[in-house]
Amino acid sequence: MKKFSVALIIAALCLNPVSANEVTVESEEEENLFKNGSFEEVGRNELSAKNWDGAGYQAAVRTQEKAFSGKYSMKITGDGENAFALRQIIPGSVLNGKKKLEVSACFYITKSLSGHLLPIYFIVNADGKQSWPSGRSRCNSDPKEKWFKAGTTLDLSKYSNIKYVEVYVLGWKYNKKYFSGTVYVDDFEAFAE
Repeated sequence: MKKFSVALIIAALCLNPVSANEVTVESEEEENLFKNGSFEEVGRNELSAKNWDGAGYQAAVRTQEKAFSGKYSMKITGDGENAFALRQIIPGSVLNGKKKLEVSACFYITKSLSGHLLPIYFIVNADGKQSWPSGRSRCNSDPKEKWFKAGTTLDLSKYSNIKYVEVYVLGWKYNKKYFSGTVYVDDFEAFAE
């Protein structure tokens, strides 16, 4: 019995040899550059989400009314009289040397929207100046009354020294009318490569 066990061990080692120089490499999943991208962590109060703000505009509110995943999303309710925003800043330290920034989120748009909604809007502070490259605007073909994912890509190769990039969902003024209606946002993601 002893000889049989030793033979099995030797056979197993021959079939699966292990080298002292063998290195195991674990695949590393890309890290979402947005902190609290699904709004599950509460901010200073129940209506805010950690790491997100309104950038001085009327702020989006954290809600359990609808969520694409988890329990929470952010709700922007435009009143037709003010600009509304949801913003997070991505530091240049994670963007410098990269070629592009891919940003996406899940949106739920109600049928009664009017005015201007910019689902993904960029302000780039780089090379000593500020710029507003185009992001993603609401399209008439966007689904209504159901969740859908939408995204856009920011070309980073034209900047040599990025200080930071502000990423917004922005309900704005257009043709003298401010955004009006309700939009829910969930699962914000940003990856740079």
